[in-house]
Amino acid sequence: MSFAGHVLDMISRFQYNEYLRKRRRERYRVIRDRYLEEVNIYHGELTNRPAISKEEMEQIKEKIRTSLINERKAAVTKSIIATFIVVFAISYFIYYLISNGAFEGFYF
Repeated sequence: MSFAGHVLDMISRFQYNEYLRKRRRERYRVIRDRYLEEVNIYHGELTNRPAISKEEMEQIKEKIRTSLINERKAAVTKSIIATFIVVFAISYFIYYLISNGAFEGFYF
């Protein structure tokens, strides 16, 4: 491809990228408008709910925090137990191979 061919290819890529950019913007505007329509429709329902006191809100937040902490602790505990099981299985497998002479002739 000659120099002019490279330039024409570059120009066509710029034009195509501009076209894609415009399509993306139009699609974003459509999605944003639909979202804002939905929010405006339900906005009245969201503002008419009863107010929650600060103490109740703190209790709810504390429940959420404790449940998240408990889930994290359970996940860490499970991963530690799984790690120990895998390490034990690998070490037993290596011990079994060494005791049965599978590595005879190899020098470590």
